[in-house]
Amino acid sequence: MINKTIISILPRPIWPPYAGQSRLCYFRSLELRERGYKTILVEFYFFRMTRNEEDLEKISKAFDEVYSIKINALDFFLIFCKSVFNQILSFFPLQTHFLSSYFLERKFKNILNIIEKSNTEIFIHCYSIRTYKLWNIISRSSKSFTIDFVDSMTLNLKNKLKFVMSFKKLFFLNEFLRTKNFESNLIKYNYLQSIILVSRNDINYFSFKRNLNNNNYIPIFESGIGVQPIRINAKEINVNYEKNLGNLLFFGTLSYEPNKVAIDFLLNNLLPILKANKVKFKLTIAGRNPSRNLIKNIEIYKEVYLVPNPKNMNQIIDNSFLSLVPIFTGSGQQYKAVESLSRGTPIIISSQAADALSLQDGVNCLIADNSQDYYKCLDNLMNSPHLYEELAMNGLNYIDKEFSWKSRVDNLIKNVYKF
Repeated sequence: MINKTIISILPRPIWPPYAGQSRLCYFRSLELRERGYKTILVEFYFFRMTRNEEDLEKISKAFDEVYSIKINALDFFLIFCKSVFNQILSFFPLQTHFLSSYFLERKFKNILNIIEKSNTEIFIHCYSIRTYKLWNIISRSSKSFTIDFVDSMTLNLKNKLKFVMSFKKLFFLNEFLRTKNFESNLIKYNYLQSIILVSRNDINYFSFKRNLNNNNYIPIFESGIGVQPIRINAKEINVNYEKNLGNLLFFGTLSYEPNKVAIDFLLNNLLPILKANKVKFKLTIAGRNPSRNLIKNIEIYKEVYLVPNPKNMNQIIDNSFLSLVPIFTGSGQQYKAVESLSRGTPIIISSQAADALSLQDGVNCLIADNSQDYYKCLDNLMNSPHLYEELAMNGLNYIDKEFSWKSRVDNLIKNVYKF
Protein backbone atom coordinates (compact mmCIF):
# COMPACT_ATOMS: atom_id res chain seq x y z
CA MET A 1 0.00 0.00 0.00
CA ILE A 2 1.39 3.40 -1.05
CA ASN A 3 1.05 5.89 1.81
CA LYS A 4 -0.47 8.54 -0.47
CA THR A 5 -4.07 9.70 -0.76
CA ILE A 6 -5.83 11.10 -3.82
CA ILE A 7 -9.03 13.03 -3.01
CA SER A 8 -11.38 13.52 -5.96
CA ILE A 9 -13.84 16.42 -5.75
CA LEU A 10 -16.81 15.85 -8.07
CA PRO A 11 -19.70 18.37 -8.42
CA ARG A 12 -22.11 15.55 -9.38
CA PRO A 13 -22.81 11.96 -8.31
CA ILE A 14 -20.14 9.45 -9.32
CA TRP A 15 -22.66 6.78 -10.29
CA PRO A 16 -23.49 5.84 -12.95
CA PRO A 17 -20.15 6.87 -14.54
CA TYR A 18 -21.58 7.81 -17.95
CA ALA A 19 -20.81 11.53 -18.21
CA GLY A 20 -17.23 12.73 -18.80
CA GLN A 21 -16.33 13.93 -15.29
CA SER A 22 -17.84 10.92 -13.51
CA ARG A 23 -16.28 8.44 -15.90
CA LEU A 24 -12.82 9.96 -15.72
CA CYS A 25 -12.98 10.16 -11.94
CA TYR A 26 -14.24 6.59 -11.46
CA PHE A 27 -11.89 4.73 -13.80
CA ARG A 28 -8.83 6.76 -12.83
CA SER A 29 -9.54 6.02 -9.17
CA LEU A 30 -10.07 2.33 -9.95
CA GLU A 31 -6.63 2.18 -11.57
CA LEU A 32 -5.00 4.23 -8.77
CA ARG A 33 -6.46 2.01 -6.07
CA GLU A 34 -5.22 -1.12 -7.84
CA ARG A 35 -1.74 0.42 -7.69
CA GLY A 36 -1.94 0.92 -3.92
CA TYR A 37 -3.01 4.56 -3.62
CA LYS A 38 -5.73 5.43 -1.14
CA THR A 39 -8.64 7.03 -3.00
CA ILE A 40 -11.32 9.23 -1.44
CA LEU A 41 -14.35 10.75 -3.17
CA VAL A 42 -16.25 13.90 -2.21
CA GLU A 43 -19.34 14.20 -4.41
CA PHE A 44 -22.24 16.65 -4.54
CA TYR A 45 -25.81 15.78 -5.45
CA PHE A 46 -29.16 17.57 -5.75
CA PHE A 47 -31.98 16.74 -3.31
CA ARG A 48 -32.14 12.93 -3.65
CA MET A 49 -29.84 10.06 -4.59
CA THR A 50 -30.62 6.34 -4.55
CA ARG A 51 -28.14 3.49 -4.95
CA ASN A 52 -28.61 -0.25 -4.75
CA GLU A 53 -26.17 -2.82 -3.36
CA GLU A 54 -24.66 -3.48 -6.79
CA ASP A 55 -23.96 0.25 -7.31
CA LEU A 56 -22.35 0.55 -3.88
CA GLU A 57 -20.18 -2.51 -4.49
CA LYS A 58 -18.86 -1.08 -7.77
CA ILE A 59 -18.18 2.31 -6.18
CA SER A 60 -16.30 0.62 -3.30
CA LYS A 61 -13.91 -0.97 -5.82
CA ALA A 62 -12.70 2.50 -6.85
CA PHE A 63 -12.82 4.37 -3.51
CA ASP A 64 -11.74 3.62 0.04
CA GLU A 65 -14.03 6.35 1.38
CA VAL A 66 -16.98 8.26 -0.10
CA TYR A 67 -18.45 11.51 1.26
CA SER A 68 -21.70 12.66 -0.34
CA ILE A 69 -22.82 16.27 0.17
CA LYS A 70 -26.48 17.03 -0.51
CA ILE A 71 -27.44 20.29 -2.24
CA ASN A 72 -30.79 20.95 -0.56
CA ALA A 73 -33.56 23.47 -1.25
CA LEU A 74 -31.91 26.21 0.84
CA ASP A 75 -28.57 25.69 -0.91
CA PHE A 76 -30.34 25.81 -4.28
CA PHE A 77 -32.03 29.10 -3.32
CA LEU A 78 -28.73 30.64 -2.22
CA ILE A 79 -26.99 29.47 -5.39
CA PHE A 80 -29.76 30.95 -7.53
CA CYS A 81 -29.68 34.30 -5.69
CA LYS A 82 -25.90 34.58 -5.87
CA SER A 83 -25.92 33.65 -9.55
CA VAL A 84 -28.40 36.43 -10.36
CA PHE A 85 -26.60 38.90 -8.12
CA ASN A 86 -23.20 38.14 -9.63
CA GLN A 87 -24.52 38.30 -13.18
CA ILE A 88 -25.30 41.95 -12.48
CA LEU A 89 -22.29 42.95 -10.40
CA SER A 90 -19.47 40.71 -11.64
CA PHE A 91 -18.16 39.16 -14.82
CA PHE A 92 -17.91 35.55 -13.69
CA PRO A 93 -19.50 32.72 -15.72
CA LEU A 94 -22.59 31.04 -14.30
CA GLN A 95 -20.80 27.72 -13.80
CA THR A 96 -18.55 29.24 -11.12
CA HIS A 97 -21.58 29.79 -8.84
CA PHE A 98 -22.63 26.13 -8.80
CA LEU A 99 -21.58 25.58 -5.17
CA SER A 100 -22.19 29.16 -3.97
CA SER A 101 -23.69 28.29 -0.61
CA TYR A 102 -22.16 29.02 2.78
CA PHE A 103 -23.57 25.74 4.11
CA LEU A 104 -22.04 23.66 1.32
CA GLU A 105 -18.67 25.30 1.84
CA ARG A 106 -18.87 24.65 5.59
CA LYS A 107 -19.76 20.98 5.03
CA PHE A 108 -16.85 20.63 2.65
CA LYS A 109 -14.43 22.21 5.16
CA ASN A 110 -15.59 19.79 7.86
CA ILE A 111 -15.11 16.78 5.58
CA LEU A 112 -11.64 18.00 4.58
CA ASN A 113 -10.72 18.32 8.27
CA ILE A 114 -11.89 14.76 8.94
CA ILE A 115 -9.84 13.41 6.04
CA GLU A 116 -6.72 15.33 7.09
CA LYS A 117 -6.75 13.73 10.56
CA SER A 118 -6.18 10.22 9.19
CA ASN A 119 -4.13 10.95 6.07
CA THR A 120 -0.73 12.63 5.91
CA GLU A 121 0.25 12.80 2.21
CA ILE A 122 -2.75 14.21 0.34
CA PHE A 123 -3.28 15.42 -3.20
CA ILE A 124 -6.65 16.86 -4.29
CA HIS A 125 -8.08 16.47 -7.80
CA CYS A 126 -10.89 18.99 -8.48
CA TYR A 127 -13.15 18.21 -11.42
CA SER A 128 -14.79 20.98 -13.47
CA ILE A 129 -15.19 24.73 -13.26
CA ARG A 130 -18.18 24.01 -11.00
CA THR A 131 -15.87 23.30 -8.06
CA TYR A 132 -14.57 26.90 -8.24
CA LYS A 133 -15.95 27.90 -4.82
CA LEU A 134 -13.85 25.17 -3.17
CA TRP A 135 -10.47 26.08 -4.68
CA ASN A 136 -9.67 28.81 -2.17
CA ILE A 137 -10.70 26.55 0.73
CA ILE A 138 -8.32 23.85 -0.52
CA SER A 139 -5.48 26.33 -1.00
CA ARG A 140 -5.94 27.70 2.52
CA SER A 141 -5.69 24.14 3.86
CA SER A 142 -2.15 24.00 2.38
CA LYS A 143 -2.93 20.94 0.26
CA SER A 144 -1.54 20.51 -3.25
CA PHE A 145 -4.26 20.27 -5.89
CA THR A 146 -5.01 20.26 -9.60
CA ILE A 147 -7.99 21.72 -11.46
CA ASP A 148 -9.36 19.35 -14.09
CA PHE A 149 -11.52 21.42 -16.43
CA VAL A 150 -12.04 18.31 -18.59
CA ASP A 151 -13.11 20.46 -21.59
CA SER A 152 -12.37 24.08 -22.41
CA MET A 153 -15.64 25.88 -21.74
CA THR A 154 -14.51 28.65 -24.09
CA LEU A 155 -14.30 26.17 -26.97
CA ASN A 156 -17.53 24.48 -25.90
CA LEU A 157 -19.49 27.74 -25.92
CA LYS A 158 -17.84 28.95 -29.13
CA ASN A 159 -19.13 25.86 -30.92
CA LYS A 160 -22.54 26.16 -29.25
CA LEU A 161 -22.99 29.70 -30.59
CA LYS A 162 -23.09 28.32 -34.15
CA PHE A 163 -26.33 26.46 -33.42
CA VAL A 164 -28.39 28.80 -31.23
CA MET A 165 -30.60 31.67 -32.32
CA SER A 166 -32.31 34.85 -31.01
CA PHE A 167 -32.38 35.36 -27.23
CA LYS A 168 -30.45 32.16 -26.55
CA LYS A 169 -27.60 33.42 -28.74
CA LEU A 170 -27.32 36.59 -26.65
CA PHE A 171 -27.28 34.53 -23.45
CA PHE A 172 -24.59 32.14 -24.68
CA LEU A 173 -22.53 34.98 -26.17
CA ASN A 174 -22.53 36.67 -22.77
CA GLU A 175 -21.53 33.40 -21.10
CA PHE A 176 -18.84 32.83 -23.73
CA LEU A 177 -17.25 36.24 -23.04
CA ARG A 178 -17.41 35.66 -19.27
CA THR A 179 -15.86 32.22 -19.58
CA LYS A 180 -13.09 33.41 -21.88
CA ASN A 181 -12.28 36.18 -19.42
CA PHE A 182 -12.32 33.70 -16.52
CA GLU A 183 -9.99 31.25 -18.26
CA SER A 184 -7.67 34.07 -19.36
CA ASN A 185 -7.32 35.52 -15.88
CA LEU A 186 -7.34 32.46 -13.68
CA ILE A 187 -5.88 33.14 -10.23
CA LYS A 188 -2.69 31.29 -9.30
CA TYR A 189 -3.63 29.74 -5.97
CA ASN A 190 -0.72 29.04 -3.63
CA TYR A 191 -0.98 25.26 -3.75
CA LEU A 192 -2.36 24.85 -7.26
CA GLN A 193 0.11 22.55 -9.03
CA SER A 194 -1.43 22.23 -12.49
CA ILE A 195 -4.43 22.47 -14.81
CA ILE A 196 -5.74 19.48 -16.75
CA LEU A 197 -7.68 19.43 -20.02
CA VAL A 198 -8.77 16.35 -21.91
CA SER A 199 -7.33 17.10 -25.36
CA ARG A 200 -4.70 19.17 -27.14
CA ASN A 201 -7.50 20.99 -28.95
CA ASP A 202 -8.99 22.10 -25.62
CA ILE A 203 -5.58 23.26 -24.41
CA ASN A 204 -5.16 25.37 -27.54
CA TYR A 205 -8.44 27.15 -26.78
CA PHE A 206 -7.77 27.48 -23.06
CA SER A 207 -6.55 31.04 -23.13
CA PHE A 208 -4.92 31.33 -19.71
CA LYS A 209 -2.04 33.83 -19.82
CA ARG A 210 0.93 31.57 -19.06
CA ASN A 211 3.99 33.71 -18.69
CA LEU A 212 7.01 31.60 -17.74
CA ASN A 213 8.70 34.57 -16.11
CA ASN A 214 6.02 35.52 -13.60
CA ASN A 215 4.42 34.00 -10.56
CA ASN A 216 1.17 33.23 -12.39
CA TYR A 217 2.62 30.37 -14.43
CA ILE A 218 0.58 27.16 -14.11
CA PRO A 219 1.55 24.00 -16.03
CA ILE A 220 -1.24 22.64 -18.25
CA PHE A 221 -1.39 18.93 -19.10
CA GLU A 222 -3.40 16.89 -21.55
CA SER A 223 -5.09 13.99 -19.75
CA GLY A 224 -7.01 12.22 -22.51
CA ILE A 225 -9.81 9.75 -21.92
CA GLY A 226 -9.35 6.04 -21.31
CA VAL A 227 -10.95 2.66 -21.94
CA GLN A 228 -10.22 -1.03 -21.50
CA PRO A 229 -9.98 -2.45 -25.05
CA ILE A 230 -11.19 -6.00 -25.71
CA ARG A 231 -9.21 -8.72 -27.50
CA ILE A 232 -10.77 -9.65 -30.84
CA ASN A 233 -9.41 -11.15 -34.07
CA ALA A 234 -10.20 -10.67 -37.76
CA LYS A 235 -12.41 -13.78 -37.89
CA GLU A 236 -14.61 -12.46 -35.07
CA ILE A 237 -14.85 -9.07 -36.78
CA ASN A 238 -16.06 -10.75 -39.96
CA VAL A 239 -18.71 -12.63 -37.96
CA ASN A 240 -19.86 -9.30 -36.50
CA TYR A 241 -19.99 -7.82 -40.01
CA GLU A 242 -22.44 -10.50 -41.16
CA LYS A 243 -24.45 -10.60 -37.94
CA ASN A 244 -24.83 -6.86 -37.37
CA LEU A 245 -25.00 -5.54 -40.95
CA GLY A 246 -27.18 -2.41 -41.05
CA ASN A 247 -27.41 -1.96 -37.25
CA LEU A 248 -26.39 1.67 -36.70
CA LEU A 249 -25.74 3.16 -33.26
CA PHE A 250 -25.59 6.57 -31.65
CA PHE A 251 -25.09 6.81 -27.89
CA GLY A 252 -24.22 9.30 -25.16
CA THR A 253 -25.88 11.47 -22.53
CA LEU A 254 -29.04 12.42 -24.41
CA SER A 255 -29.62 15.67 -22.50
CA TYR A 256 -26.16 16.95 -23.53
CA GLU A 257 -26.54 19.74 -26.11
CA PRO A 258 -23.97 18.48 -28.68
CA ASN A 259 -25.66 15.06 -28.60
CA LYS A 260 -29.07 16.68 -29.16
CA VAL A 261 -27.67 18.49 -32.22
CA ALA A 262 -26.22 15.19 -33.46
CA ILE A 263 -29.54 13.34 -33.08
CA ASP A 264 -31.32 16.11 -34.95
CA PHE A 265 -28.79 15.68 -37.77
CA LEU A 266 -29.34 11.92 -37.89
CA LEU A 267 -33.14 12.09 -37.87
CA ASN A 268 -33.64 15.07 -40.17
CA ASN A 269 -30.64 14.92 -42.50
CA LEU A 270 -29.25 11.40 -42.74
CA LEU A 271 -32.36 9.22 -42.42
CA PRO A 272 -34.17 10.73 -45.44
CA ILE A 273 -31.11 9.96 -47.61
CA LEU A 274 -30.90 6.37 -46.35
CA LYS A 275 -34.58 5.85 -47.06
CA ALA A 276 -34.35 7.45 -50.51
CA ASN A 277 -31.53 5.05 -51.39
CA LYS A 278 -33.44 2.07 -49.93
CA VAL A 279 -30.73 1.21 -47.41
CA LYS A 280 -31.72 -1.58 -45.02
CA PHE A 281 -30.90 -0.25 -41.58
CA LYS A 282 -31.92 0.07 -37.96
CA LEU A 283 -30.77 3.04 -35.88
CA THR A 284 -30.44 2.59 -32.13
CA ILE A 285 -30.17 5.72 -29.98
CA ALA A 286 -29.03 4.86 -26.46
CA GLY A 287 -28.18 6.95 -23.41
CA ARG A 288 -29.16 8.66 -20.22
CA ASN A 289 -31.84 11.26 -19.64
CA PRO A 290 -33.82 11.33 -22.90
CA SER A 291 -36.30 14.22 -22.90
CA ARG A 292 -40.02 13.66 -23.44
CA ASN A 293 -39.70 15.55 -26.68
CA LEU A 294 -36.99 13.17 -27.92
CA ILE A 295 -39.02 10.11 -26.93
CA LYS A 296 -42.01 11.52 -28.81
CA ASN A 297 -39.93 12.35 -31.91
CA ILE A 298 -38.38 8.89 -32.11
CA GLU A 299 -41.79 7.22 -31.99
CA ILE A 300 -42.45 8.66 -35.46
CA TYR A 301 -39.69 6.57 -37.05
CA LYS A 302 -40.21 2.82 -37.39
CA GLU A 303 -36.48 2.28 -38.12
CA VAL A 304 -35.32 4.11 -34.97
CA TYR A 305 -35.19 2.53 -31.51
CA LEU A 306 -34.55 4.30 -28.21
CA VAL A 307 -32.75 2.58 -25.33
CA PRO A 308 -33.08 4.95 -22.35
CA ASN A 309 -30.62 4.64 -19.45
CA PRO A 310 -28.97 1.42 -20.69
CA LYS A 311 -27.60 -0.99 -18.09
CA ASN A 312 -24.99 -2.55 -20.39
CA MET A 313 -23.71 -0.20 -23.09
CA ASN A 314 -20.97 -2.61 -24.16
CA GLN A 315 -23.54 -5.20 -25.16
CA ILE A 316 -25.34 -2.64 -27.32
CA ILE A 317 -22.06 -1.64 -29.00
CA ASP A 318 -21.19 -5.29 -29.65
CA ASN A 319 -24.54 -5.80 -31.42
CA SER A 320 -23.99 -2.80 -33.70
CA PHE A 321 -22.52 -2.71 -37.20
CA LEU A 322 -20.99 0.72 -36.62
CA SER A 323 -21.23 3.83 -34.44
CA LEU A 324 -22.14 7.25 -35.78
CA VAL A 325 -20.35 10.23 -34.20
CA PRO A 326 -21.71 13.39 -35.93
CA ILE A 327 -20.49 15.79 -33.22
CA PHE A 328 -20.36 19.34 -34.61
CA THR A 329 -20.50 21.29 -31.33
CA GLY A 330 -18.97 20.88 -27.89
CA SER A 331 -15.36 20.16 -27.05
CA GLY A 332 -13.17 17.48 -25.54
CA GLN A 333 -12.78 13.89 -26.67
CA GLN A 334 -15.78 11.75 -27.55
CA TYR A 335 -16.20 8.65 -25.40
CA LYS A 336 -18.64 7.21 -27.91
CA ALA A 337 -15.85 7.09 -30.50
CA VAL A 338 -13.19 5.62 -28.21
CA GLU A 339 -15.53 3.08 -26.63
CA SER A 340 -16.79 1.85 -30.00
CA LEU A 341 -13.29 1.46 -31.40
CA SER A 342 -12.16 -0.29 -28.20
CA ARG A 343 -14.73 -3.02 -28.91
CA GLY A 344 -13.85 -3.49 -32.57
CA THR A 345 -16.81 -1.49 -33.89
CA PRO A 346 -15.89 0.95 -36.70
CA ILE A 347 -17.05 4.57 -36.61
CA ILE A 348 -18.06 7.36 -38.97
CA ILE A 349 -17.09 10.58 -37.24
CA SER A 350 -17.05 14.34 -37.82
CA SER A 351 -13.68 15.98 -38.52
CA GLN A 352 -13.96 18.05 -35.33
CA ALA A 353 -14.35 14.97 -33.13
CA ALA A 354 -11.72 13.03 -35.10
CA ASP A 355 -9.13 15.80 -34.70
CA ALA A 356 -9.49 15.75 -30.91
CA LEU A 357 -8.58 12.04 -30.95
CA SER A 358 -5.94 12.30 -33.73
CA LEU A 359 -7.85 9.72 -35.80
CA GLN A 360 -6.99 9.23 -39.48
CA ASP A 361 -9.60 9.01 -42.21
CA GLY A 362 -9.53 5.65 -44.01
CA VAL A 363 -7.03 4.22 -41.51
CA ASN A 364 -8.86 3.83 -38.18
CA CYS A 365 -12.15 5.62 -38.96
CA LEU A 366 -14.14 7.25 -41.73
CA ILE A 367 -14.62 11.04 -41.51
CA ALA A 368 -17.73 12.85 -42.76
CA ASP A 369 -19.14 16.31 -42.09
CA ASN A 370 -22.46 16.27 -43.96
CA SER A 371 -25.29 13.85 -44.60
CA GLN A 372 -24.23 12.94 -48.16
CA ASP A 373 -20.74 12.03 -47.00
CA TYR A 374 -22.15 10.02 -44.09
CA TYR A 375 -24.26 8.04 -46.58
CA LYS A 376 -21.25 7.42 -48.86
CA CYS A 377 -19.15 6.19 -45.94
CA LEU A 378 -21.93 3.91 -44.74
CA ASP A 379 -22.49 2.55 -48.24
CA ASN A 380 -18.75 1.81 -48.58
CA LEU A 381 -18.68 -0.10 -45.30
CA MET A 382 -21.84 -2.08 -45.99
CA ASN A 383 -20.41 -3.24 -49.31
CA SER A 384 -16.80 -3.87 -48.31
CA PRO A 385 -16.09 -6.52 -45.65
CA HIS A 386 -12.36 -5.96 -46.22
CA LEU A 387 -12.59 -2.21 -45.42
CA TYR A 388 -14.77 -2.99 -42.40
CA GLU A 389 -12.20 -5.47 -41.04
CA GLU A 390 -9.30 -3.10 -41.68
CA LEU A 391 -10.94 -0.14 -39.91
CA ALA A 392 -12.02 -2.31 -36.98
CA MET A 393 -8.56 -3.83 -36.39
CA ASN A 394 -6.68 -0.55 -36.91
CA GLY A 395 -9.08 1.30 -34.62
CA LEU A 396 -8.77 -1.32 -31.89
CA ASN A 397 -4.95 -1.33 -32.06
CA TYR A 398 -4.81 2.48 -31.98
CA ILE A 399 -7.05 2.71 -28.90
CA ASP A 400 -5.11 -0.05 -27.14
CA LYS A 401 -1.89 1.90 -27.66
CA GLU A 402 -3.10 5.44 -26.95
CA PHE A 403 -6.17 5.27 -24.70
CA SER A 404 -5.79 2.52 -22.10
CA TRP A 405 -6.47 3.57 -18.50
CA LYS A 406 -3.03 2.28 -17.52
CA SER A 407 -1.22 4.70 -19.84
CA ARG A 408 -3.50 7.60 -18.88
CA VAL A 409 -2.95 7.10 -15.14
CA ASP A 410 0.81 6.68 -15.73
CA ASN A 411 0.79 10.23 -17.15
CA LEU A 412 -1.18 11.60 -14.18
CA ILE A 413 1.24 10.08 -11.68
CA LYS A 414 4.25 11.35 -13.61
CA ASN A 415 3.05 14.90 -14.40
CA VAL A 416 0.21 15.87 -12.05
CA TYR A 417 0.17 14.15 -8.67
CA LYS A 418 3.02 16.06 -7.02
CA PHE A 419 2.75 15.47 -3.27
